Amino acid sequence: MMSVSNLFSSHWVAKSSTTQHLRIHENEARVDVAARDFWTHGQKAFFDVKIFNPFTKSNQMFALASCFTHRELQKKRAHEQRVGEVENDSFTPVVFSTTGGHGKTCIHLLQQIGHDAI
Repeated sequence: MMSVSNLFSSHWVAKSSTTQHLRIHENEARVDVAARDFWTHGQKAFFDVKIFNPFTKSNQMFALASCFTHRELQKKRAHEQRVGEVENDSFTPVVFSTTGGHGKTCIHLLQQIGHDAI
């Protein structure tokens, strides 16, 4: 049986003093934010945030919508399967640009936050 301290040390690591990140297994990707009962009652929702500059040379040759979609797909490939299979919870990529834009999945996230605030 795993003790609480072993569970904490093997599955969660603190990236900063204010944010904890999920580490499902050693040497695997971590997500930025976890929230209970966000999308579904009794389920955790995991979020990973990406902020990019659309004016860098590598982004200028693509349409802005493509830049958002590409980064959302990168995050999904990195985290969605693992979170779903290991944690049996949901994963949402959160992508913003430095100019204030946001990806399609952000729309649903922001709507949910607004709905919960009412």
